[in-house]
Amino acid sequence: QELVNLVDSLFGAKAEFGCHTLIRHIEKGLIKDKAWRVEILENVFRLAANAEHPFRKICALGSTDTLCGQLSGGLRLNMDELALRSRAVTLLLQDDISKARNLFEEIPLPRLPKSDCSTPWVYDSTAYYNALQVIISTGLTPEEKARGEGMFLLANAIREADSAQQIQALFEIIQKLDLSNANLNSAMTALVERMKKLDEHPRSFRIGAGGLARLGLELARYSAKRRISNVEFLEEIRDLMATTFHSLGC
Repeated sequence: QELVNLVDSLFGAKAEFGCHTLIRHIEKGLIKDKAWRVEILENVFRLAANAEHPFRKICALGSTDTLCGQLSGGLRLNMDELALRSRAVTLLLQDDISKARNLFEEIPLPRLPKSDCSTPWVYDSTAYYNALQVIISTGLTPEEKARGEGMFLLANAIREADSAQQIQALFEIIQKLDLSNANLNSAMTALVERMKKLDEHPRSFRIGAGGLARLGLELARYSAKRRISNVEFLEEIRDLMATTFHSLGC
């Protein structure tokens, strides 16, 4: 009864704190009843819509001594709306794949605000791509896998990515998906085409450039081990980095 009262009280707390704490209770295995876990996670998904911040915000100023830096640090806990919903879906997959899939489909592909010199913020939607990876890996039926549903979801995510943060998140999850050689080659080709069209302000790009280069090289090595050409992929990363860093910054 004490746990029931605690859960009830958390649903009345501020959305980000209540959702985060409920998710942590389930992650720690404190909610033993499967049906209750499913109910809690469905409610968390809905309640997360009331979170103050729709995405994780990263302070481009780099200092933790400012309000900008302090908020950025707090949002590392994945307490924005997108992260809370993505975490709820990932946990729900363990108990009810159908409900998890349905909820994930309610999360739109992230359209992040464009950052420029007038704002101290850049935005991060990595949590969405982490959930996408788990959906593709464990949330598809054999029939869906056979007809290429996972590759459809991945290709759509690549096509809609429009920031360095999103591209590097895709670099990371592709290595975890155990794609066939044909699908890995298709994903690499799609990434090259998407990077050619990436239009991001230099300030925002530079925040994610380190991760983009590191994870891009990791993906290139991974593809090379699979005997898939990575020449055009590496050339596009080089050109993207060179073009952006030679542009005027703030």
